[in-house]
Amino acid sequence: MLFILMVMLILGVLGTAAYFLCRVKNIEVSGNARYSREQIIALSGLQMGDSIFTVKNAEVKALIMKEPYIKSAAIEEHFPDTISIAITEKTAAAMILYLNSFVILDEEGYILEITNNVVQEFCPTVSGMNVSSFQVGEKIKSADSGQEEAYSLLIAKLKESKTIGIISEINLSNVRNIFMISRDSIKIRLGNLEEIDKKLQWVSNIMPILFDEGKKGGTLDVSNPAQGSYIP
Repeated sequence: MLFILMVMLILGVLGTAAYFLCRVKNIEVSGNARYSREQIIALSGLQMGDSIFTVKNAEVKALIMKEPYIKSAAIEEHFPDTISIAITEKTAAAMILYLNSFVILDEEGYILEITNNVVQEFCPTVSGMNVSSFQVGEKIKSADSGQEEAYSLLIAKLKESKTIGIISEINLSNVRNIFMISRDSIKIRLGNLEEIDKKLQWVSNIMPILFDEGKKGGTLDVSNPAQGSYIP
């Protein structure tokens, strides 16, 4: 019994010593591009000198992920004195013009910010959505849920096919007759989203040819996935 008490006392002393000696001296941040290391640390609520044993990963993660442009955060302790924060950031994929402001969206339709400045000139503008809710950090809401689904699928496919960079506008007013406008003012008629991969393959194949020929305006119709046609 005495031996057990001695062991418990020693463990208690060691535990207390570790609690006070294992203080945060270094915070490592990775995956950040939009945010500086200092900004991520400030968001985390961590302080140099905190006991590493008092760091609550779930709470730190929740604090960081309140920021709309942050998609995920992973927190790890590295004894005796280092905390690492690995984040994944969201990127702007499209924007909606609302009154005199621009609503910036990510690929999944989450609102990243609402701004008066066109800071995302490379992003296509989405028109025709019957939007019922604008809340930063939340997913955009449409009275027509089919528009929400069409947005997410089409943006993902445009990025996958590497054609999103040539698109200036996506019109979703009718999800069965979707059309886009290229940066050369060519109307691209998609129709519905069935066999969208084949349709965007036509866009990938034909648009460079039209660009080389100096074509502007007109209509590229790829609504039939078996063929694409251009009408000046």
